[in-house]
Amino acid sequence: MLTQTYCTKEAGIARPIRENCTLLCLWKVKDQNQLKRIHDEIGNDISLEKFDQMLEYATSKLYGFLTVDFCPKKPEYAFRSNFNEYLA
Repeated sequence: MLTQTYCTKEAGIARPIRENCTLLCLWKVKDQNQLKRIHDEIGNDISLEKFDQMLEYATSKLYGFLTVDFCPKKPEYAFRSNFNEYLA
């Protein structure tokens, strides 16, 4: 599913779909409220500051995005820059 809005009152991805997502790809997000909401929903295994750093790093590259894997083979494989560079 592709959407420009993660979560709003009128639009975005429905909560049941967000809760059952196994792979999330994030491009640059300007709305800090959306970032905080995404961070809250992915879990508190990582600090908001670290999450912001990884998102900034991943999106600083040409066509870059942050991949969040909710079912990684190893815990350290949960965050990636694009699909191939694991971030810890």
